[in-house]
Formats: sequence, structure tokens, C-alpha cells
Amino acid sequence: MKRFQTITTVVSLLILAAIAIIKVQSDPLSTNNKFVAGDYRILPTSSDQVDLLGLFLTPDAIVGIPEQAMEYSRIAMVDPRYQKIPTYERFVTETALQWDPNLVLISPFVAPDTRFQLEKYGISLLSLGKRANWKDLKSSIQKLGKVLGKRGLADSLIAKHEARLESLDAIVEAQARPTDENRVLSYANYGTGGWGAGVGLSIDSVIKRAGLKNAALELNRPGAFAMSFEDLIQLDPDYIIVVEGKNGKPSSTEQTLIDHEQTASLRAVKNGRLLRLPASLLSASSQEMITAAEELHRIWRAAEAKRAQN
Repeated sequence: MKRFQTITTVVSLLILAAIAIIKVQSDPLSTNNKFVAGDYRILPTSSDQVDLLGLFLTPDAIVGIPEQAMEYSRIAMVDPRYQKIPTYERFVTETALQWDPNLVLISPFVAPDTRFQLEKYGISLLSLGKRANWKDLKSSIQKLGKVLGKRGLADSLIAKHEARLESLDAIVEAQARPTDENRVLSYANYGTGGWGAGVGLSIDSVIKRAGLKNAALELNRPGAFAMSFEDLIQLDPDYIIVVEGKNGKPSSTEQTLIDHEQTASLRAVKNGRLLRLPASLLSASSQEMITAAEELHRIWRAAEAKRAQN
């Protein structure tokens, strides 16, 4: 009996040791995973991660990117070098294994089983967390800089972005307006129902940073939530933020607002007060959140100037 207990104890210790080894190997902050100079083989799992990596590294350090990055990552859209990077439609274990990355950036949407499988293969994983505001973004930049061995660059990037925010804050303060005159609503409708954006989403922070008031908060619904036409009519915001269409045509969201009898009567629709943002800015949760706030404030001011002339 004692011998059996001894064997059981030894086996248990060996299992725990194996798990510890896997965790050390998959931990990008461990001493066993220092990047050899220039040996970056990184695999992002979301478009915003592609933007963040672009702050630190050139495209040749990235082994693959999600297909949607070509529409939602600002840097991938403007830098032709990103078009040469292999893309994938859906992130699964096999996606990572085929490119042999030495670091995978994990998004909240990666399945737990996929994470487990990657750890089992000893692949280093890094979760940058959710980014809904500047505090979150700053934390992600610091964490990524630490892992990549580029803390100095991370500090300079943070200083640069904080300077942009301070500049925007100064402009907003100088042009302050009563909040009951700048109620805006971010709205999306792709034919299967409407969606609003409440607290906890990056666009909520973007709206506030642009000096505007998120009308959706009046419904007391956090995150992305289903929004009926009745909700829209109840809020009747001064402006509605919609995704920018392609090739000069209205997006499906904008077309729905114009065509539907109920929404056509909204002040923002009938008075032509729709604020159009590119998809890469409307959904930004990287450093492009700052660009989104700057652009939103700019197009809102332009709309206000036009409104004053009428």
C-alpha cells in the first residue's frame, strides 16, 4: 500500500512538473523566451493587434494576420508590405502551427481549447486584454514593449500618444458646447437588426474624448446591445455615427436609416447630420482610438459649421 502511495505521489509530482514546464515555455515574460535579436515570428489574432505590433516592428516580424485586418487595421490598409503577409479566415490551433510563431497574441475571442492546445505545444501566448479607453491602451503598449524587449520605445510611444490626447483635450475644451446640443449615437444595422454602443466599448470612449455625449447611455445598456427603431425614435440624437460606405455609396446602415419610414423622421437623418467614420476607426481598439476621436471631433465641427450657416 505504501509503495502504491509512493508511486502515485511521484507520478503526481511529474505531472505537476510537466505542467510547470509547459507554462514556463508558453509564458512570454519568462527568462526562457527572450527573443534573439531580430528573431520575431509573431502571430496576431485580431486587427487591433496588427496595429499595435506596427508600433514596434516591421511587417516581416509577423507570420500571419486575420483576413479582416485588411479592412479594419489602419496600418495594414496603408502599408503595402502587409499585403504580402499570409492571411487566415479563422484562428484555430492548426493556424498557429503551420507558421511556427514564437509568440501568439491572444484576443478575447480565441477559444479556451485553442489556448490549451497552443500551450501544450509550448508556444508563447500573450493576452493584451480588452482596450476600451486610454488606460487600457497604455497598459497594452507597456506590456507589449516589455515582452518585445522594447520598453524604451513603449515609453516614447506612450508620451507621443498622451501629447496627442492633451492637444485634442485642449481643442475640445476651447470649443466646448452644452451637452444637450451634442448628443450623438453610434448605430449599426446590417439588415438583421440595429445595434447601439454603450459603456465598455471603445467607441464610447472615442465619443467622450471628442467632446460629445453618447446618447446611448440614456438607455442604461452596457456594451453592444440590440437597438430597435423605437429606441432610436426615443433618443432622437442630434447626430448619428455610421460606418462609411464604399466607393462613394452609403453603407447599409445609412441606407436603412434613410429608407425606413420610422427612422427617416429622425432629426439627424432628415437634416443630414450623419457622421461617417471608416470601419477601421469606428471599431478601433488600438492606438487608432485616438485617431478616431480626432477625426470624429473634426467631422462634427465641420457639420456644426454647416449647421450654423443654414
